[in-house]
Amino acid sequence: MQQETLVDNRAGYTFAIVHDVVLRDEGLTTHEKLLYCVLSSYADQKTKSSFPSVKTLADKTGSSKNTVRKSTKSLHDKGLLEIKRRQTGDGFNYSNVYVLCSLDKRYGSTGEPPTSMSEPPTSTDELGVVQQVNQGGSTGEPELESLELESFEEESLNYNKGNDDDFANAIQAYQQNIGVINPAVSQDIEAWIDDMGELVSEAIKRAALNNKPWPYARAIIKNWYNNNIRTLEDVEAQSNEKKKDDQYPKKVQPFDWQAHKAKEIEKYRGMLNEGYQYYVYHHIQDMYEIHRQEVEKWDAGKRELHTH
Repeated sequence: MQQETLVDNRAGYTFAIVHDVVLRDEGLTTHEKLLYCVLSSYADQKTKSSFPSVKTLADKTGSSKNTVRKSTKSLHDKGLLEIKRRQTGDGFNYSNVYVLCSLDKRYGSTGEPPTSMSEPPTSTDELGVVQQVNQGGSTGEPELESLELESFEEESLNYNKGNDDDFANAIQAYQQNIGVINPAVSQDIEAWIDDMGELVSEAIKRAALNNKPWPYARAIIKNWYNNNIRTLEDVEAQSNEKKKDDQYPKKVQPFDWQAHKAKEIEKYRGMLNEGYQYYVYHHIQDMYEIHRQEVEKWDAGKRELHTH
């Protein structure tokens, strides 16, 4: 399949125009707003698309790669960003393409941020009394903006510390569980690290348990990526959901007795004409009984699961 040709049409712009509604949106974190601004500065003026690497975005925002991954996923979930994955013909990965969505998708025709329904933020004093955090008054409590800024600065200071741990851990997992790594696989792992972080190591370990090579691990990663799974917590949640589903027999569709009866009568119409009504009637009754038992078995399994 022919690869899409992407062109950087920023025309040397070193600034970004960001709508005020994004900056006023209390539903976005500081990291998400900063990342949105950086992506806006990279975005093509016509297509609103860009393709900086996760490392580049981390460098520009002063954040860790993991924070960038979580922030891009959150912007996607909130309707502000579309993420497209690109691959070469041999299966290796380019950087993602990020497309800024129309603001109408999140803010609608009003052009206003979603109304926050949460309670005022609180803090606990030395006596254990919960108090409302000052939002502009003079009670002496730290302001919400200050708390968020401190968190942001702490993240920025820790950017270099362990920023490449996910890649190092994945290489180590590969060498310990699969074998000597070659440059092509190392490059593929690094590309997937940008999007999937610690999940790459987890996929390698799962492949090793099945005595499978890197392509098997990559297939696991792709499955997680396509199902919007980005953290170990997401993997665990998916696993628990699958275990729950496996305990249910497949639900039997409601039995249409009248339609089945009419179909069977038509099938054996010749016998009916010859006086075999008794045989046909009991044949239909047997079919209905089989179905009834299947429904009861499914209901019993469902009730047993809910009692645990």
